[in-house]
Amino acid sequence: MPGYEEWKNIDEPRRMAKSRRLLRENPHIAAWHFHSRNTLFRDIVLKKKFNLADFWCRYEGQGRGSSHSHGLYWFKGSPPPDMATPEARAHFARVWGHHVTAVNPQRDHGADEGNPLSVDPLETGVTWEWLNRIVNRCQRHHCSTTYCLRVTKRDADRAREVSEQAATGGQPPPAPTCRFLFPRPAREAAEVIKRPGKGWWSFEAEHNDTHLNKYNPLVALCWLANIDCSPCTSVDAVINYAAKYCSKSESQTSTYAQIAKSILPHISDHNLMVSFVSKLMNKLIGERDYSAQEICHILLGLALREDSRVVQSVDCRPRDRQSRPIDITAEGDIEESQTAYDKYLRRPDWMEDISYFEFLQDWNFKARNPVKWARWQPPAMPRVLNYFPHYKPVRTHQQFSDFCRVKLLLNYLHRQPAELLDVDGLRFSYYGAAYKYCLEHHQHDDDHYGTLDEPDPLPDEDEFEPGGDVGDIPLEDWQEVARQVLDLHLPEEEADLLGRRDIDVNYDWSQHVARYSHEGFPSGDY
Repeated sequence: MPGYEEWKNIDEPRRMAKSRRLLRENPHIAAWHFHSRNTLFRDIVLKKKFNLADFWCRYEGQGRGSSHSHGLYWFKGSPPPDMATPEARAHFARVWGHHVTAVNPQRDHGADEGNPLSVDPLETGVTWEWLNRIVNRCQRHHCSTTYCLRVTKRDADRAREVSEQAATGGQPPPAPTCRFLFPRPAREAAEVIKRPGKGWWSFEAEHNDTHLNKYNPLVALCWLANIDCSPCTSVDAVINYAAKYCSKSESQTSTYAQIAKSILPHISDHNLMVSFVSKLMNKLIGERDYSAQEICHILLGLALREDSRVVQSVDCRPRDRQSRPIDITAEGDIEESQTAYDKYLRRPDWMEDISYFEFLQDWNFKARNPVKWARWQPPAMPRVLNYFPHYKPVRTHQQFSDFCRVKLLLNYLHRQPAELLDVDGLRFSYYGAAYKYCLEHHQHDDDHYGTLDEPDPLPDEDEFEPGGDVGDIPLEDWQEVARQVLDLHLPEEEADLLGRRDIDVNYDWSQHVARYSHEGFPSGDY
């Protein structure tokens, strides 16, 4: 960061204030640093020390400018999430209890004065005192109404009922509770428990401090920032985590639908699509909350999502309703290309015994020439298949016929879609009957598309009322000025006139020619 030498030589309060200012003024440096540090941490610590085998992570930025990452990680040799019996749960808790803890190393000593993160970790010995300072600085949870204290929906509903039934008002509001369940009770050993109202088991680490978050000692010493380690106990728990945290967006001022509705009266009759898109983009920039670091991720060519697998999208609609991909040749001609399903139907004879599911998951069929198609070889891993649409597997649902069709399509060898109604030489009149016969007489590998009469699990509804203000976020100078101008309506111009307006034509652009140069510009390597 600029001014690093000055930053090192000032006291802690001024250092924190300067850090916040530098973070806002240099989001590109912060984005690159966090991305690089997270990548190195994963490659050096997680892969080499913990035998990381598979991962998925997503980068996110907050309104205050700080970056963080949500991730799911799979480690070789870790116990399977078997929660079927008390013995299996005890084994799971015992193994993970060696790696994940919430024990304050020196609780009686507390945290030392000063910031342990402001020193060079390479010059600091790895001791219990050092771990104690890191843990108490980074892993301690502090409850506040702007972050975690929320009123549960149950308490809010009960308070409203009491208020409506009471003859007089003035009922005290219900007390908020921490949505991260702090303070937590002390535990002498790790356990797997089921919380009230939850459909899955949860891992609880050994606790001797009611406000300490779970951590791994080595990870805490290497990362030197807040981190939460939570072993996954079931698919339901993973789905709930992904839906509530990994895939959530930051707070927004308005929805896309509301923004689009507000600009519809101002769309030009000439070139409707260009006018709509240009106005929508300008509205998005002005009326939605974007993190500067997320924008810098994109500008720097850094991925906002990273994983160890290739994701293959699978169009499950009938063939005549599937999208048709196109290729643009070097000469600029547009040609229709083959879908993955087209390639499967026209596969060579030596691939006759390959099902569509195996073809999608295990084969590299990117080349136009089928002779070059081949199975993925280690260390490459099978693809993750992203099915759409995901038809309901319930017999009484109107989508059940399509669900049966997709299950047959994935697992039965065929050259034409009509052949899916022929199973073992028997001709069926509809997909439901063919799939029923298949279940009774055959067994196939799990294609991850769903199980009959078992709808996909959904995340639990949030048990807390929506949060309030996230606190004061410092605004840039131009934002402060903009807030002082009420009901400012900027002049609107036709989007297709950009570059041909008087202000564009009359401007002297010569001063900008060859102002910035780089030897890699012609080739795009810069």
